[in-house]
Amino acid sequence: MKKKGFIYLIISLLLIATMTFFISKSSLVVTNEERENDPFTETEPSPSNGIGISAYKDDDAPLLDHEYLEVKDGKSDFQLVIHNEVAEERNYGVIVFQDYQQTGFRHQGKDIPIMYEFTAAPQSENVLPIELDIIDDATEVIALIVKDPQVLTEEMDFDKLFFYEQVFAKRYIIEDSSINKELAFSEPSFIYDSVDDQTTILFSPSAEEEFITSSMKSNDDAYLFIGSPFVDEGITYAVIALKDWQQINVTEENDVLYTKVNANENQVYPIKVPEVKKAENLQFIAFPYPYEVWNDRYAFNVEQTVRTVILP
Repeated sequence: MKKKGFIYLIISLLLIATMTFFISKSSLVVTNEERENDPFTETEPSPSNGIGISAYKDDDAPLLDHEYLEVKDGKSDFQLVIHNEVAEERNYGVIVFQDYQQTGFRHQGKDIPIMYEFTAAPQSENVLPIELDIIDDATEVIALIVKDPQVLTEEMDFDKLFFYEQVFAKRYIIEDSSINKELAFSEPSFIYDSVDDQTTILFSPSAEEEFITSSMKSNDDAYLFIGSPFVDEGITYAVIALKDWQQINVTEENDVLYTKVNANENQVYPIKVPEVKKAENLQFIAFPYPYEVWNDRYAFNVEQTVRTVILP
């Protein structure tokens, strides 16, 4: 009887743990109906990491993720709203891309060639008018949001690395643009089986192992691992590189690396660490399903490596 009671206890604990897992996961799920009524599509649950991102049209109507970006006379504008939901000041940076190329924009009449930076007050709503000239034949516009862009994390502190790793994006297809672009996929140097490994993108000093690194030296050899988050489905990405928040080539041949990864595989691309004269951040950003209207088929519309500090 004691043995049977012990078994029942173990089963009960497993059921409680399972229920707790599903409850915690369900608290992060936003239904389509809720999404229609609430333009928030990027919100971190951690109180110390709280940020809400939303966007609005000229008439103050929500600009939802599946909607097209309107263009008039070759120009487009929208309001990007960043909600700093923590009880402390925080710095943010905003970068704009068209077809995965970093482009300048205007904020309150001022030209922003690289990144707009500002300090958000505690528990504040920050409305940023974004105006941009649409490039000929452009299909997609992206507003990328970076928290505390000035921070360099050279030490191997995983809490800090993962905290500063995450970036956020609002992605919109331009109205009347071509969404049937043929992508020139880049061939990887290595392909590894990765069953039970759903790592999406990782920057490693090793060609054979996925090692997270917080810093590397200029001109070192490194490797970019790219995989699918799904166990039964592949995925396409547009991958870019940012050094000190300015776009650089991902590889010698590619300023934007387009890749199609099968399920349960890792594609590996050799990377030459760029040369710097002072310590600078390097981060690789992967955008799932480039040039497609976002339809919630995947939870994240942007993936990223941890920030790596490049040392002279």
